[in-house]
Amino acid sequence: MDTLLTEIREGMDYLNLQGKHINKIKMNADIFDNMTKLTNIEHANDAATLFGITIESDENIEKYAFILEDVN
Repeated sequence: MDTLLTEIREGMDYLNLQGKHINKIKMNADIFDNMTKLTNIEHANDAATLFGITIESDENIEKYAFILEDVN
């Protein structure tokens, strides 16, 4: 899981450098379940957050996906 957390953090950093704003992270349901058991995950108002970004379970995601804020 540490490798996945590092990969997510690096992806977020890269997108931030490109001026992109991440609205949420969607994860494969199995990964999400494992991830929410970690201490890095915060729970508030029935939402889980990772690095300050809301994370959600999605069966249609293979691993994880960044959902970017619409700038229009």
